[in-house]
Parts: sequence; structure tokens; C-alpha cells
Amino acid sequence: MRPASRRALLKRLAAVAPTRSARIWSAAALVVVAAVLSTVFFDNGREPIRVAPATQRSAPVLDPVLALPFGEGNAAAVAGATTAPATASGPVEELRTAYRRADDAQALYRQWKDRPEPDARYLAFRAARDCSLLMSGGVIAELDATSERRNQRERQLAAATARCRGFMNEPPAPDEMLRLEQEAANAGHAAAQIALATETFAQHPLAETIGVLRRGLGSGDALAFDEARVLLAMSRYQVEIAGVAPGAATAVQPTDALAVAIDLVGCRLGNPCGPSRGVAAIECDGSGPCLRDAEEWVLQTADLGDEERRTARALADRMLAAFKRGSVDEIVRMPATPPSSQ
Repeated sequence: MRPASRRALLKRLAAVAPTRSARIWSAAALVVVAAVLSTVFFDNGREPIRVAPATQRSAPVLDPVLALPFGEGNAAAVAGATTAPATASGPVEELRTAYRRADDAQALYRQWKDRPEPDARYLAFRAARDCSLLMSGGVIAELDATSERRNQRERQLAAATARCRGFMNEPPAPDEMLRLEQEAANAGHAAAQIALATETFAQHPLAETIGVLRRGLGSGDALAFDEARVLLAMSRYQVEIAGVAPGAATAVQPTDALAVAIDLVGCRLGNPCGPSRGVAAIECDGSGPCLRDAEEWVLQTADLGDEERRTARALADRMLAAFKRGSVDEIVRMPATPPSSQ
């Protein structure tokens, strides 16, 4: 272990000092050793060498294109994006914990919308967007009229309602929400990149959108997968999802086992749990009973048969394992041949 200071080093050297009967040259040699060690370890002109613990995992390295505005992935822009931003673009655990525990989404939005961290700006955008969707879907009024909270879903949706009440009289400005989303995406935030790609899906070639989706999923951010649910479900008849080849265009239906599997993976990653085509989801925060109730809600909403439910759960297991391994090819990839139109 490296001594913490020059004084600590000298104390350690003194502890092994020679006895009085030792020769003078031994003491001189000890002084020389001390001087050399002091120079090596405490030279003010050098940066100390820092060794990361062996168990520490470094953050995944993102493709330089991910740090660009969506749709600007040309070679010249990549060359100009080689300098990493001063603020980390990935998840910040302290911010994620505070976000999950916040009981006033509007207060969080006000406090974080001007913070420098891309994660803070994304979470401020997300708080405002999710509350706006909740209010526009009429869920708040519906739950206010419910006198009996009979299950986890109703209790959790009631909590989401209370969390968003601050926005009822003062809704977030759409242009400010867009600014936060774009700033986080331009800084390389994976979840914000996918959110922006989802909103502009019709404006870009499929291959470009899937490229953004793949890079975002490769970040390993659970909220990036949450943002990816809509794109994955939309694209399941054009690209390969979870090893399932795209089907014929005539087979498109609102829900199927693969679409439900995508939602189940989001639930199991600790994200708000609910059907991707809904306006509300359940925050379970690791609670087993809550998660079971939420997953059952997802399955009931899709109205799947027993065999389709088993298929959905098996596909969810496959995708979840691939996401945790970072095997993006096992989650989504362009098909080798274009899907049949028959």
C-alpha cells in the first residue's frame, strides 16, 4: 500500500531503522532510499498513478456517432466528436435514485432542467413527459374517483397521480421539454437518443433509426431499453427482434407475444412496468408482489392465450439475458433478406 504522506513514509522507515551497532553507511543508505521513495511517490510535478480495483467495471464505450444529433452521422461529424464531453453522458446513480424516490415531479423538473449533467436533463424531460402523458390520458381524474385501492396497480397509479399533481396547474412548456431532450441526446445520452429517434421515426431511414437503437441498447442503460420498447414493437415486422424473423405485413396486429415480451423485459429491468401502448405504468421499485401484479396487467391487457403467454415469457427471458450480456445482435438486427410482403 502506498504511504499516504511524506510523514507516514518516514515513520515507516524509522520503524525498521538499524540498531546503534549498525554502521554509519547503513544509515546513509536508508536516507538515500527515503529520498528516492519520496521523489517517486510525492513528486508534485507528476500525477499519481491510480489503479482501479479489480472488480470495478468501466462504463461501456459508446460509438462516437451516439454523441451526435440524430441524423448527423457523417464521417466529418464523427471526426469532430472525438473529444469526450467534460460531463459523463451515462446514468448517474445518485440522480437515478433521487428520481425514483421523488414525490413531486414538478419540483424535480424545476431543479434539474438547468443542471449540466445530461442524465439530469434527460430525467427532467422524462418526468415532464410522463406526467403530461398521464394527464392527457385522463388517468388522474379516473383514479381520483376510485375510492378503494384493491391491488398494487391501483395503489401505484395513485402514487403516480400524486407525483404529477404539480403539473396540473402549470404544465411543462413543450419547447422546453424538447430542448432538454435534444441537449441530452446531443451530449450522447443513450436513453435520450432513443427517445428522440422514436419521435422522429418517420423522418429517417429505418437502417439509421435501428443503428441509433442498437447503440443505445449497447450502453446497458435500463432506461435506454425502456425508451426502446416502442421502437422495438414498431419494428418487429421489419427487422429481427429477439431472434424472431420479421413476418409478413399482413400479419400486423396491435399485440402479440413478441410485443408483450418486450414490455416484460422492461418490467424485469426495474423500469416502470406497463404496456407500451398505454399512458401509465407502475413503479415497483424492486417489490416482488408489485412486479407480479404489473406483469399480469401487461399480459391481461394483451389478451393472450396460454400458449402465447408461455411464448412471451420465453422470449422475454431470451432478450433480458442478451441485454445483460451486451449481446445487441440477439435483441435487434436488420434481416439478411428483406421481409416478405406476402
